[in-house]
Amino acid sequence: MKTISISNIILATILSTFSLASCEAKSSDLMPDTELIDAENMSMADQSLIGLTANQIVPGNVTETDIEHLLYMLEEEKLAHDVYIYFNEKYNRRVFQNISKSETVHQKAVMYLINLFDVEAPEAKPFGEFHHPELQALYTKLITEAETLEDALKVGALIEEVDIMDLKKGFSETQNENIKRVFSNLLRASGFHLKAFVRNLNVRGIDYQPQILSQEEFNAILGK
Repeated sequence: MKTISISNIILATILSTFSLASCEAKSSDLMPDTELIDAENMSMADQSLIGLTANQIVPGNVTETDIEHLLYMLEEEKLAHDVYIYFNEKYNRRVFQNISKSETVHQKAVMYLINLFDVEAPEAKPFGEFHHPELQALYTKLITEAETLEDALKVGALIEEVDIMDLKKGFSETQNENIKRVFSNLLRASGFHLKAFVRNLNVRGIDYQPQILSQEEFNAILGK
């Protein structure tokens, strides 16, 4: 990858213990990458997450790095959504169902910015398919190497760690206040998701330890 970091180490080591078969998705589960998202046609809940309303549309300047982060995060949020839909169909657990819905809103949040800045979005990919090769490899590995519900919950926690790491990077590398606002809200939401997966693992007697974040960052998110 370029400026946003999911390394080959994640593929080679952290995910080496998970195992599942791939699935087909319904077209109704997909959010077209090119869907026009603006403050006026979004729900109040979506606007709350994004932190923007119709009278706040002041795009500001964006850099090539900003654009790269936005396009990458759009697919990274899609990856989270698609993985959680897959696990929900297999295990029928509310945590996957609820968080997959949130990931749809996260995609809308990033798409809102892409439209706001008049950035050309790539053509929509079907469920489970991605433009970025490392995300395609990561998705395939996640859905083919988890054998139990507990492994699937660990995958969920790992995905949220990666989201948090990449959102922090995007936040730190932009001067655009709209991107900062949206990424800050997405970070907060991803923290809640991480806590939900960790809580579900704890109930099953599993003490999840951070795989990507530092112990200090992880503890702060969990309120330890």
